[in-house]
Amino acid sequence: QSTWGAKEELLAVADPEELKRILWGGYPHVPTGLFVELRDGAQYTNHCDDPNMGGPWSDKPEAECAYAVREVKKGEELTDHYGVFHDSKVDWVHVLMQKHCPLRHAFEETRVENLEGTIELAKGN
Repeated sequence: QSTWGAKEELLAVADPEELKRILWGGYPHVPTGLFVELRDGAQYTNHCDDPNMGGPWSDKPEAECAYAVREVKKGEELTDHYGVFHDSKVDWVHVLMQKHCPLRHAFEETRVENLEGTIELAKGN
């Protein structure tokens, strides 16, 4: 079961290690500005520039879901493109990620640049 919270709820987490765990295991929900903490196994999905999972943003975090965007072979790892979860799209999450998860923040910075470049290349065709 996933949960979502606002800035005040995440800032109320007193233990920095717990906050780091929550931030690593979730994503900013851009349409609402909330943070979604994944607790359903999706937090273990790895990044890939050519993912096999994905899905459009929903207006409400509880309506979010990922599905196969191409054939997934038996035993194949489930992957998503982390660039779509870029923390800078929600200012307060961006600040928390820079402070508590600098490695994830730096990784997403490079992923969003690659994703935007891919989108621009696709538009040019």
